[in-house]
Amino acid sequence: MKKLFIITSFLLLLGSTSFGQILQRKIVQNKSITATQAVKVSPTKNSSPQTPPPKPTDLQKADINLVSGENGKSSNTILTIEIYDSKQLKAAGYTDVGLTQQVEDDRVRGHIRYIQFVPIFEPGAEVSLSAQLDASEIIAVELNGIVPYSITRNARFSDFANGGSISISINPKTWYPLIGPDTWKINSFTVYLSFDNDPTSPHKMTWNGFTLSLTTLTRTLKFDKNFNPIQ
Repeated sequence: MKKLFIITSFLLLLGSTSFGQILQRKIVQNKSITATQAVKVSPTKNSSPQTPPPKPTDLQKADINLVSGENGKSSNTILTIEIYDSKQLKAAGYTDVGLTQQVEDDRVRGHIRYIQFVPIFEPGAEVSLSAQLDASEIIAVELNGIVPYSITRNARFSDFANGGSISISINPKTWYPLIGPDTWKINSFTVYLSFDNDPTSPHKMTWNGFTLSLTTLTRTLKFDKNFNPIQ
């Protein structure tokens, strides 16, 4: 009887130990599964808005206004005006060269004739001129076969970050024989620069009077980064 009790107790102890180990193993497995599930993070979408590209600030217009002095400018004086940015790249310009005017209009016969002319600025006259924009800012260089060529753009507001300059020059109508130029006094000279998406445009700059002649063919006017004329 005692022997039977010992055997029964041993079997009960063995069964309890095996069951406890199995139960413990299941608990550990469940904990592992629970831990794995807990670290799962659902992906979230990036809700921060993208920064829009900056608006273009290309030079749109370059207008010139000048007042002639008491002697004016004759047709023997060729005027050239060039506007440069901070890097001394041409942004816009005007020239008397190549201007034409219509002298004959016979549309019935399909005959319209033009001749070149040089404008005359009367003494004391106020004259308004429109400069032609010049795409001289290089943005890329590509190859056409083996020949490189530059891709350019118009000047922008940022190209005048350190100011700019304006060259005003006169030349005779012909050098041989010498015809012109006049001694021409300009009482005032004003430039208006207008940029795209620039609420402060146009930027008006006015310089005091100066004189151009055969001995002083060129005058350079400068302005600072705030488009203030430097006298």
